[in-house]
Amino acid sequence: MTFHHQVADGQSMSTFFVAWGRAVRGLAIEKPPVFDRSLLKPRNPPKYEFPHRGFEFLPLCPNQDGLSLSERNINPSDIANIVLLYPLEYIAKLKAELNRKYTTFETLSAYLWRKITIARGLAEQEYATIRISVNGRRRLQPPLPDEFFGNVVLMVHPGAKVKLLIEGGLSEAAQIVHKGIRKIDDHYFQSFIDFGVIHGDEELRPVYALEGNMLSPAVEVDSWLGFDFHKADFGGGGGRLCGLSRLGCPRMGWLYSFLVWVRVGE
Repeated sequence: MTFHHQVADGQSMSTFFVAWGRAVRGLAIEKPPVFDRSLLKPRNPPKYEFPHRGFEFLPLCPNQDGLSLSERNINPSDIANIVLLYPLEYIAKLKAELNRKYTTFETLSAYLWRKITIARGLAEQEYATIRISVNGRRRLQPPLPDEFFGNVVLMVHPGAKVKLLIEGGLSEAAQIVHKGIRKIDDHYFQSFIDFGVIHGDEELRPVYALEGNMLSPAVEVDSWLGFDFHKADFGGGGGRLCGLSRLGCPRMGWLYSFLVWVRVGE
């Protein structure tokens, strides 16, 4: 099974597949999807305060400020998909190195961002970015229900010069990640909604339309830590490592965070 983000984000699909599985087994749906689009209504009058054309959508002209993107492709056979298991004990060790408290996602994302940047051998003055998907359900005010069906995810693109990222250590990287995520708040999401109302009749192209499968010097990290795909059961039992296949894969520098259930002794 797969999905398209024009229909829904990962959390929506997680809720949908769990509900679908329960329906197949003749069980009541505990958390039915919510389709109420009035929950994302624009302000009156609508207005936007952030440069969405250039960060979420391609700019009108090539010289307009925004993300630096280019279509870079390598042979897909040169890209390997790997699974890395980080036990809770190891994550606790990483957190102990930090100068303040950060979430597990922030800590692990910062750690992997630094390691990948070092492995790429980028020049010290090159600007490395980490692209993170931010779920708006809890950031919008009032918050959306977790079962809201649709796409309520925007991307944030914090970054730093390679020299600072490497020499600053894990604490510096985690701080950059943390500050970047905090910028995508209710105000930003509402501005994005209003932008869609004002420019909805235009042919807007998303920024990723220019991307190839080589993301360097960027890294993209998507968190599936809060999803319930492991609960999707169509009669054959749930899983311990579950997700959905993605179109456009493989891509070099694309990371997913999963929770994995491992039995003692495995």
